[in-house]
Amino acid sequence: MKRGRRIGATPMKTLSGCGYRYCYLADQRPISGRAYREARRLCGQVAGLVATRDAHLRRTRRDPAIHLPHGNWELGGGLYAAYAAVVAGGYPVINRLRLFSQMFTGHHLMTLAPCGGTFVPRAVPDGLDARLAALAHTSAHEIDYYLRASEHLPPELHVSPPDVFGEVGWIVGGAIVNHDTNAYLERVALLAGCGELAFLNHLTRTPVILEVGPGYGGLAYHLAKIVPSTRHILVDIPESLLFSAIYLTTLMGERDNVLITPDNLHDLRKDTPGFTFVPNHLFDDCLAARLEVDLAINTLSMSEMTEPQVGYYAEGIATLLGRAGVFFEQNLDGRPDGLLDAKRLLARRFPLCLPLGGDVWTRQGAAHLWANAPARPHAWRASESVM
Repeated sequence: MKRGRRIGATPMKTLSGCGYRYCYLADQRPISGRAYREARRLCGQVAGLVATRDAHLRRTRRDPAIHLPHGNWELGGGLYAAYAAVVAGGYPVINRLRLFSQMFTGHHLMTLAPCGGTFVPRAVPDGLDARLAALAHTSAHEIDYYLRASEHLPPELHVSPPDVFGEVGWIVGGAIVNHDTNAYLERVALLAGCGELAFLNHLTRTPVILEVGPGYGGLAYHLAKIVPSTRHILVDIPESLLFSAIYLTTLMGERDNVLITPDNLHDLRKDTPGFTFVPNHLFDDCLAARLEVDLAINTLSMSEMTEPQVGYYAEGIATLLGRAGVFFEQNLDGRPDGLLDAKRLLARRFPLCLPLGGDVWTRQGAAHLWANAPARPHAWRASESVM
């Protein structure tokens, strides 16, 4: 698969030394005591969900091969070191949550490099700002990418994470720019380019977004800023869901947010603006609640699942979309790494597909819209034609 597509013909350039300053840990706003106490409450709830998951699966006769982590998220992998650090962490760890989220983005903010098999520390290392000062020039190419990508978007769509949780990066036009900022800018550009963001913003009711595998919540944060009326349902294994729950409830605590457990399944029907955090082993309850979803999203994680898991989520998403919703998906072809090519599996379930791209440099994999029916006036193709 082609991993990146250049905008225009001008080669990329490095902009280190051109007047941009860097946002270090010392420049970050600390989270409040109230936010920390809420984060610790969420840690307790998620730890309880993990502890009772096996018993719940047995009681409800749900398949462990589907609902337990498998594929690239097998129990005991790198995610669990980060989860253990956060779930048992005190204020210094929670306050720097982004430094422990590299498994979701493939990029480590502590080293400004692809994480690979990077060891996950149990605490924030001493002297990290000094190390970042020596490394910052290695990420200066992200400035150029951000400038080129954002120039095609109106200012209200320029992605900018807040200066909390250890979000280090270059300051460009008031935005903190790093590898992860650009990944979310790319997805915002793709969703804007195909008209989905405008569609959601013009609905006269609460738009519903379903995101399977939301990582630490970066894309959900930006979409809530762009389409503030949305009810955003985030589905993930509990060990991952902890990160997005802490991140989003801290940054958007004024919204109507809820973590779903077996004891409050009725909250799945909330239709006010806010976030609904759903452990993946309760996804069947979303189907039982007959939720109606306008836009479903998966980025990067489907190609890291097993084939039965992709089939399970594809079937569930198709049911929740009905004939009026669409599914935005962006995944790398994982076959060179012994994983899956998700789009080949999705084409078996969704009859219609729309490849996305245009002028967007798609570093994060090929992007598509999938649908059961021509829900929007797009130039849909038969799914088999895009293989």
